[in-house]
Formats: sequence, C-alpha cells, structure tokens
Amino acid sequence: MPQGSQPLLPSPADLSALHDAVAVRVVDAAVANLNNNHRYAMTGMICGTISFLGCVAAYVYLVADGHPKAATLALGAAVLSVIGRMLAARL
Repeated sequence: MPQGSQPLLPSPADLSALHDAVAVRVVDAAVANLNNNHRYAMTGMICGTISFLGCVAAYVYLVADGHPKAATLALGAAVLSVIGRMLAARL
C-alpha cells in the first residue's frame, strides 16, 4: 500500500460491529472501487502499448523511406518514454 494512503475497508472488528446489510454494502463498495482501478490501469496499459507500437511502426516506415534522423527520434522517444515509465512505476 502506498505511503500515506488509508485502507479502503475498515478493520474486521469494525466490520463485525456493523449490521450485516451495511457490512455487505461496504465490502461491495470496496470491490467496485478496486474494479474501477483495474479497468483504469488496463486501459492505460492498452493505450500505452498501442502508442509504443505506433512509434515502432513509424520508425520502420521512416527507415524504409530513407529518413534515418527522423526515425531515430521516433524510436528514441518511444524507448525513453517506456524506460521512464518503468522506472517511475518502481519508485
């Protein structure tokens, strides 16, 4: 869990003190939140993958068309952004 964030669910002791219907709604809300976070992350991963593949395709096209400097920029930007995102995710 990231530093400074609070858990989404109350402690088991607090949940057991609630009425059953209320406890179920609290757990359902937590599950819905986790599902939304997962959907958001997957959408970001899919868009990032499509963008990266687009940069690689642009690199191949530019090399085949005889523009090596522009091709280097297209591939360099893609590789540097991927490396930057991987490092940022680890920190």
